[in-house]
Amino acid sequence: MLTSIFTSVIAYISTNIDDIFVIMILLSQVQGAAKRKLIAGHFLGVELITVISMLGAFGLQNLPLKYVGLLGLVPIGLGIKACFDHDDDDETSAKGAGLLGMAMITLGNGADNVGVYIPLFTGFSTAERIWAVAVFTLMTAAWVWFANSLAEFPRVKAVIEKYKNIAIPVVFIALGMFIILDSGLLG
Repeated sequence: MLTSIFTSVIAYISTNIDDIFVIMILLSQVQGAAKRKLIAGHFLGVELITVISMLGAFGLQNLPLKYVGLLGLVPIGLGIKACFDHDDDDETSAKGAGLLGMAMITLGNGADNVGVYIPLFTGFSTAERIWAVAVFTLMTAAWVWFANSLAEFPRVKAVIEKYKNIAIPVVFIALGMFIILDSGLLG
């Protein structure tokens, strides 16, 4: 059982390391209810990735996973919107993501996760799958806490604040393009 828990932790870290930067930038832009919606959206996205992976592990491997690439349009749209949104008081770029937008960004960015999680879950017993879901949920909480802590660090916050009008559109558009290309949708 400890081996499957350790394997789940390693699988989560290796497939979600890129999420830290995206979460950090988004969380640095909002406070209060908007921040809670982004966090809830990230949790929802991770759980959707987990459910899709579980379905895949149960033999539904004919899911059209390449169409997850269409979700790349969400961050591209947010990036384009952010190019024209420079009202610092409005927090519109990150608020625009909201709960469902953040879930779609997480889901789109998680296509590689599915490719790792399906074989992982296929080799796990039912009890080990339950532990993996628990590990993924706890790791998501740790990931969000870590990203938020980085975003609140004064030097990091200053850099994000200084370059957010450039960084946010570039990160979103690049993330969207990566999601589309990595999914195999175009090929």
